[in-house]
Amino acid sequence: MEKKESTNNYLNQSQKVLESNLDQSHKDEIFIFNIERCLSSFADEILQSSNINISEFDKYNFEIKWDILSRNDALKNIIDRDINSIIKSIKALDKNNTEDKNIIISSDPGLKKAEMILNKFKETITLLRNLLEEC
Repeated sequence: MEKKESTNNYLNQSQKVLESNLDQSHKDEIFIFNIERCLSSFADEILQSSNINISEFDKYNFEIKWDILSRNDALKNIIDRDINSIIKSIKALDKNNTEDKNIIISSDPGLKKAEMILNKFKETITLLRNLLEEC
């Protein structure tokens, strides 16, 4: 599957999870899984589109991929501002990454739920794709 198709597929799956009738804890876990895969796939897509050569890039997790891509001057500001914000928000949603194991998505008003993260990610994907097409 082409990287762009893979990214779009994970975005669609994330949206479907949010619209599903799953209980909240399962919804949280599946949403996080899909967004993390989407971040990884999108990093691969960006690498491919920008003709940056990084060996074994596909073996890294999504956070390391974005850290590596942020070293590129053309991408740095968008990654630092938007992608890193999305990654922090995902970590906040993940109950396994918090000290309070009872926190759920709906209890965190600062994040405005997973839907806002998904919308922000969609905007960022469009922005980065347009940037790379113009360059």
